[in-house]
Amino acid sequence: MKRMFLSFMVIFSLFIEVEFVEAKVNLPQEAKETLKNFVYYLNAENEEVYQYIDSSNKGLSSKIDDNLDQIQLQYFIKDANLIQENTYQVELSISASGYDNGFTWNVSGITVTVLLKEEQGGYLIKETDLFDKLGSDYIFSFVFKILILLGCIFLFVGLCITGIVLFTVKRNRRKMQMKANG
Repeated sequence: MKRMFLSFMVIFSLFIEVEFVEAKVNLPQEAKETLKNFVYYLNAENEEVYQYIDSSNKGLSSKIDDNLDQIQLQYFIKDANLIQENTYQVELSISASGYDNGFTWNVSGITVTVLLKEEQGGYLIKETDLFDKLGSDYIFSFVFKILILLGCIFLFVGLCITGIVLFTVKRNRRKMQMKANG
């Protein structure tokens, strides 16, 4: 089962492989440094990572607690938009690997969103969907949706082929009956 899943993930990753090129975005250098340091400390499994997030966001702190020793992450900035004064919504394209629920996983080409806000001369991560999109739960739900879609496609194609075969058999029987009746 594990081999089949890993084989499927390797084949699937070939289809979603994306060449990463950091887009030229109008994001302040301090905000870029916050992202860089956040990822560095997350990969290093270092609790310094918490100094780059909004301390009032307990949900984000909890997600970091749950994933601190399970993720290795690389990112490229795809886009950044100023959505409010001193607040940027940044889209990152990520490659990540990790260990979760007994499975090793590896993904690339996933887009995550990070909300950065300037506070006290620096930028803090206010919110991100990074941890929602990583781990076996998200990957399995994504793979499950693909398998459902493929199942529906195969069912549709199978029904079409069955219909064509039945129509052809019925037509050939009529022709044979007409020849026999003369």
